[in-house]
Amino acid sequence: MKKVVINLNPQKEKNSSLALQNMVSYTPLVVIAAILGLGLVLLVNVAILKKAHSYTAYNKRWKQWSEKAKILQDVKSQMDKLKKEKGQLDKILTPSYEMALILGDIFSSLPKNIWFQNFDFHDQVLKIEGYVVKWNQDYLVSIEEFIKGLRQKEYFSSKFGSSEIVESIRVDFNGQEVLKFIIECKR
Repeated sequence: MKKVVINLNPQKEKNSSLALQNMVSYTPLVVIAAILGLGLVLLVNVAILKKAHSYTAYNKRWKQWSEKAKILQDVKSQMDKLKKEKGQLDKILTPSYEMALILGDIFSSLPKNIWFQNFDFHDQVLKIEGYVVKWNQDYLVSIEEFIKGLRQKEYFSSKFGSSEIVESIRVDFNGQEVLKFIIECKR
Protein backbone atom coordinates (compact mmCIF):
# COMPACT_ATOMS: atom_id res chain seq x y z
CA MET A 1 0.00 0.00 0.00
CA LYS A 2 0.99 3.32 -0.94
CA LYS A 3 0.77 6.28 1.32
CA VAL A 4 -1.08 9.33 0.19
CA VAL A 5 -0.20 12.73 1.66
CA ILE A 6 -2.48 15.69 1.05
CA ASN A 7 -1.20 19.19 1.68
CA LEU A 8 -4.03 21.41 2.76
CA ASN A 9 -1.79 24.42 3.09
CA PRO A 10 -0.71 25.35 -0.37
CA GLN A 11 2.29 27.20 0.96
CA LYS A 12 5.34 25.22 1.51
CA GLU A 13 6.52 25.14 5.14
CA LYS A 14 9.91 26.61 5.70
CA ASN A 15 12.45 25.34 8.17
CA SER A 16 12.97 28.82 9.59
CA SER A 17 9.31 29.16 10.57
CA LEU A 18 9.47 25.83 12.37
CA ALA A 19 12.46 27.03 14.37
CA LEU A 20 10.62 30.26 15.11
CA GLN A 21 7.59 28.35 16.32
CA ASN A 22 9.74 26.22 18.57
CA MET A 23 11.45 29.31 19.93
CA VAL A 24 8.14 31.04 20.65
CA SER A 25 6.70 27.99 22.35
CA TYR A 26 9.77 27.31 24.55
CA THR A 27 10.65 30.94 25.42
CA PRO A 28 8.36 31.14 28.46
CA LEU A 29 9.92 27.96 29.86
CA VAL A 30 13.44 29.30 29.33
CA VAL A 31 12.53 32.61 30.98
CA ILE A 32 10.98 30.84 33.98
CA ALA A 33 14.06 28.60 34.32
CA ALA A 34 16.35 31.63 34.10
CA ILE A 35 14.35 33.47 36.77
CA LEU A 36 14.44 30.42 39.07
CA GLY A 37 18.18 29.98 38.48
CA LEU A 38 18.81 33.65 39.19
CA GLY A 39 16.71 33.41 42.38
CA LEU A 40 18.68 30.37 43.50
CA VAL A 41 21.98 32.16 42.81
CA LEU A 42 20.73 35.15 44.85
CA LEU A 43 19.74 32.90 47.77
CA VAL A 44 23.15 31.22 47.74
CA ASN A 45 24.88 34.63 47.65
CA VAL A 46 22.79 35.88 50.58
CA ALA A 47 23.70 32.76 52.59
CA ILE A 48 27.38 33.19 51.72
CA LEU A 49 27.34 36.86 52.69
CA LYS A 50 25.63 36.03 55.96
CA LYS A 51 28.28 33.40 56.76
CA ALA A 52 31.05 35.76 55.70
CA HIS A 53 29.70 38.48 57.97
CA SER A 54 29.52 36.13 60.96
CA TYR A 55 33.00 34.84 60.10
CA THR A 56 34.45 38.34 60.05
CA ALA A 57 32.78 39.09 63.39
CA TYR A 58 34.25 35.89 64.85
CA ASN A 59 37.59 36.67 63.28
CA LYS A 60 37.67 40.12 64.90
CA ARG A 61 36.81 38.64 68.29
CA TRP A 62 39.33 35.85 67.81
CA LYS A 63 42.09 38.34 67.03
CA GLN A 64 41.33 40.05 70.33
CA TRP A 65 41.51 36.77 72.24
CA SER A 66 44.26 35.06 70.26
CA GLU A 67 46.96 37.20 71.85
CA LYS A 68 45.65 36.34 75.31
CA ALA A 69 45.38 32.68 74.34
CA LYS A 70 48.99 32.72 73.18
CA ILE A 71 50.08 34.29 76.46
CA LEU A 72 48.14 31.62 78.38
CA GLN A 73 49.76 28.85 76.33
CA ASP A 74 53.20 30.34 77.04
CA VAL A 75 52.42 30.53 80.77
CA LYS A 76 51.19 26.93 80.77
CA SER A 77 54.33 25.69 79.02
CA GLN A 78 56.52 27.65 81.45
CA MET A 79 54.57 26.20 84.39
CA ASP A 80 55.09 22.69 83.03
CA LYS A 81 58.82 23.34 82.69
CA LEU A 82 58.96 24.73 86.23
CA LYS A 83 57.06 21.70 87.60
CA LYS A 84 59.58 19.39 85.93
CA GLU A 85 62.48 21.41 87.33
CA LYS A 86 60.86 21.44 90.79
CA GLY A 87 60.47 17.68 90.64
CA GLN A 88 64.11 17.27 89.74
CA LEU A 89 65.20 19.68 92.47
CA ASP A 90 62.98 17.95 95.01
CA LYS A 91 64.67 14.67 94.16
CA ILE A 92 68.07 16.26 94.68
CA LEU A 93 67.30 18.43 97.70
CA THR A 94 64.78 16.29 99.56
CA PRO A 95 66.27 13.05 100.67
CA SER A 96 63.99 10.09 100.97
CA TYR A 97 63.70 8.62 104.42
CA GLU A 98 63.08 5.00 105.22
CA MET A 99 61.22 5.47 108.49
CA ALA A 100 61.40 1.78 109.32
CA LEU A 101 65.21 1.92 109.18
CA ILE A 102 65.31 5.15 111.19
CA LEU A 103 63.04 3.72 113.89
CA GLY A 104 65.06 0.51 113.85
CA ASP A 105 68.26 2.47 114.47
CA ILE A 106 66.59 4.47 117.25
CA PHE A 107 65.26 1.43 119.07
CA SER A 108 68.48 -0.56 118.70
CA SER A 109 70.43 2.35 120.25
CA LEU A 110 67.98 2.81 123.12
CA PRO A 111 69.24 2.20 126.68
CA LYS A 112 66.88 0.35 129.04
CA ASN A 113 66.20 3.38 131.23
CA ILE A 114 64.82 5.60 128.38
CA TRP A 115 61.31 5.51 126.90
CA PHE A 116 59.58 7.75 124.41
CA GLN A 117 56.50 9.89 124.54
CA ASN A 118 56.44 11.41 121.06
CA PHE A 119 58.19 11.44 117.67
CA ASP A 120 57.77 14.44 115.37
CA PHE A 121 59.23 14.45 111.87
CA HIS A 122 58.66 17.74 110.08
CA ASP A 123 60.73 19.69 107.50
CA GLN A 124 63.57 17.14 107.66
CA VAL A 125 63.90 17.59 111.43
CA LEU A 126 63.20 14.65 113.76
CA LYS A 127 62.27 15.54 117.33
CA ILE A 128 62.35 12.73 119.84
CA GLU A 129 60.57 13.46 123.11
CA GLY A 130 60.83 11.07 125.99
CA TYR A 131 61.81 10.29 129.58
CA VAL A 132 64.87 8.88 131.25
CA VAL A 133 64.94 7.34 134.73
CA LYS A 134 68.08 7.37 136.86
CA TRP A 135 69.47 3.87 137.46
CA ASN A 136 73.19 3.25 137.67
CA GLN A 137 74.23 6.53 136.07
CA ASP A 138 73.14 10.13 135.72
CA TYR A 139 70.24 11.14 133.44
CA LEU A 140 72.36 13.07 130.95
CA VAL A 141 74.93 10.26 130.68
CA SER A 142 72.16 7.87 129.57
CA ILE A 143 70.89 10.38 127.01
CA GLU A 144 74.42 11.02 125.75
CA GLU A 145 74.95 7.25 125.30
CA PHE A 146 71.73 7.11 123.34
CA ILE A 147 72.81 9.98 121.05
CA LYS A 148 76.26 8.44 120.62
CA GLY A 149 74.62 5.13 119.63
CA LEU A 150 72.50 6.97 117.04
CA ARG A 151 75.58 8.64 115.54
CA GLN A 152 77.20 5.22 115.15
CA LYS A 153 74.28 3.84 113.15
CA GLU A 154 75.14 4.06 109.45
CA TYR A 155 71.69 4.81 108.03
CA PHE A 156 70.63 7.20 110.79
CA SER A 157 73.88 9.17 110.63
CA SER A 158 73.63 9.41 106.82
CA LYS A 159 70.23 11.12 107.14
CA PHE A 160 70.81 13.18 110.29
CA GLY A 161 74.25 14.74 110.75
CA SER A 162 73.38 16.66 113.90
CA SER A 163 71.68 15.20 117.00
CA GLU A 164 71.52 17.24 120.20
CA ILE A 165 69.46 17.76 123.34
CA VAL A 166 67.38 20.92 122.94
CA GLU A 167 65.39 20.69 126.18
CA SER A 168 65.50 18.75 129.43
CA ILE A 169 63.57 19.18 132.66
CA ARG A 170 63.09 17.08 135.81
CA VAL A 171 59.49 16.05 136.38
CA ASP A 172 57.51 13.73 138.61
CA PHE A 173 56.19 10.69 136.75
CA ASN A 174 53.91 8.47 138.88
CA GLY A 175 55.83 9.36 142.04
CA GLN A 176 59.24 8.79 140.45
CA GLU A 177 61.59 11.63 139.54
CA VAL A 178 62.53 11.43 135.85
CA LEU A 179 64.11 13.70 133.28
CA LYS A 180 61.90 14.73 130.39
CA PHE A 181 63.99 15.47 127.26
CA ILE A 182 63.70 16.55 123.64
CA ILE A 183 66.39 15.51 121.19
CA GLU A 184 66.47 17.25 117.83
CA CYS A 185 68.05 15.47 114.86
CA LYS A 186 68.77 17.60 111.77
CA ARG A 187 70.24 16.97 108.38
